[in-house]
Amino acid sequence: MKLLSVYQGVFTQKQYMKLIFANIINRFGDSIDAIAYSWMAYQITGSASWMAIIFAFNALPSVFLMPFAGAWVERFDKKRVMMIADLGRGGLVAITAYLYWINMLNPYLLILFTVSMSTFEAFRIPSGLAIVPIVLKKEHYTSGMSLNSSVSQVSMLLGMAVAGAIVATFGVAGAMLVDAVTFIGSALIIGWIRVEHTVSASSKKNTLYLIKEGFDYLRTVKVIFILCLFGVLMNMLFTPIGILQTPYIVDILKLEAYALSVMGVGNISGMALGSFVFPMLSQKWRRQQIMAFGGFGIGLVYLAFTLVPAGGSLILTYGLIGVLSICLGINSGFLSTSVSVSFMHHVDKEYIARAGSIFNSMVSASVPLASMILSGLALIFPILTIMVVYGVFAMILFVFVYLSPALYEL
Repeated sequence: MKLLSVYQGVFTQKQYMKLIFANIINRFGDSIDAIAYSWMAYQITGSASWMAIIFAFNALPSVFLMPFAGAWVERFDKKRVMMIADLGRGGLVAITAYLYWINMLNPYLLILFTVSMSTFEAFRIPSGLAIVPIVLKKEHYTSGMSLNSSVSQVSMLLGMAVAGAIVATFGVAGAMLVDAVTFIGSALIIGWIRVEHTVSASSKKNTLYLIKEGFDYLRTVKVIFILCLFGVLMNMLFTPIGILQTPYIVDILKLEAYALSVMGVGNISGMALGSFVFPMLSQKWRRQQIMAFGGFGIGLVYLAFTLVPAGGSLILTYGLIGVLSICLGINSGFLSTSVSVSFMHHVDKEYIARAGSIFNSMVSASVPLASMILSGLALIFPILTIMVVYGVFAMILFVFVYLSPALYEL
């Protein structure tokens, strides 16, 4: 009951609860799309290289367009931009499903639609960040953002659980149409949000000046700059699990692909739990301490993964990787929620769209960089050695985070 009581205040924020509901539907569709779209792309291309190219193009708008989008949306009604973005993505997904159904989809069209959908998303993300302080009071930031994160993770988990059944029952095109409907549903709920459109004084400036102002703001405000660095570091810390988990499962533990599902479900469940309990922890600990605890815990879990015995009892092995994945998710939830809540607390309302878009752009750009570093290490060191290196690095880094007086205000 004490844990639930920290959320009582956020339940009174009716317009924010509508936003959460829209995000739940959005995440559910995203999790179905993640499976159906990749399945469809591989059926069309039949090539791992083409898959890599398509997903590389998917990241381009986030890296290069989002800083511009964050400045651009300052001039417009955030709610309307979110609705247009969701409707646009829903329409593109429906067109993609139709072209696939009539066998007219090819790799080049896939790239075109992928970039187009990511472009809509590049405008949707900063608008979604900027609308939060309009519909949620500052005293509820911690519980509100934690609730949004945890229920979104649960929604993704449910989506993953039913995605296979949807594809099996309705086919890839049917699953894509379900995804399209979720985008449209999200847009309708956002349209239901009652919020007054406010235009800041800075919106009268030209877009390039607003972008420059956003970068200057991040550079001069020390706390925000540190949070951006932590966003990049988080992505780099999560990279080994994202890239090495398949060879770890297949080559090290000698398990079937089902083990990947166990790790995925465990990780998402843990993240939902970590985000959910975050507000209670924040009543006793500073965000700096929770962040340090989460990062140090990720390092410990990496080391623990290297100790899982191979070739023994399958029940024991599956149990260990499941528990460790849950622990990884819990600590990831602590770390990511600490960063997002701190970001929202410290960024001025006028800069949230721009600062958030630059933050997301930096994090997206760190993915290929982290992948290149990991690829280089994989040529030199065994998988388990790399996991040990990342684990020790994370533990040392977050000991400094815990001890640093400069990070006290996080």
